[in-house]
Amino acid sequence: MRLFIAIEPPEAWRRTAAEAAAALDEAHPGLLRLVRPELLHLTLRFLGEVDGERLEPLQAALREAVPPVEIALELGAPGMFGGSRGGAIWLGVGGDVEGLRALAARVETAVAAAGLPEQRRELRAHLTIARVRRQARGGERRAIAASVRALAAPEPAPFVARELVLVRSWLRPEGPRYRALARF
Repeated sequence: MRLFIAIEPPEAWRRTAAEAAAALDEAHPGLLRLVRPELLHLTLRFLGEVDGERLEPLQAALREAVPPVEIALELGAPGMFGGSRGGAIWLGVGGDVEGLRALAARVETAVAAAGLPEQRRELRAHLTIARVRRQARGGERRAIAASVRALAAPEPAPFVARELVLVRSWLRPEGPRYRALARF
């Protein structure tokens, strides 16, 4: 099963993200795949395909390794992975980034304790709001990147994260489907 561990954003963040994505989609019709607001999440750890027998040990390790959390977060400026060649458009997440990184480290400890492969990648806190379609050509990608740079930074919309979610995802032609398996 395909899994990831995330923080779910508040409704205000979802609205702001949807507005930013819609503005980009209007400027570049047909070139973006927008992330549906209800699917937005701040990924702390993508696990990929995990054997079903690892699920219970993972949940137990997360319960043990992850203490109650209260991390003050806020929305940040938009960006794009890969610059003008990029594929993912996002809104940054700021605030207590060190607290978020510490939480991600505890999640990584739990993942390793559950017998899953470790990942040594620094957390880049963001909400992916859209992806550039593969058929977009170089000039179109550069124009999209310019539009992302021109987007105004959103209002910070402070939010205190208090919960992690273990999510199962299915990739489908009409878009992904998510189901929360556990909350911590």
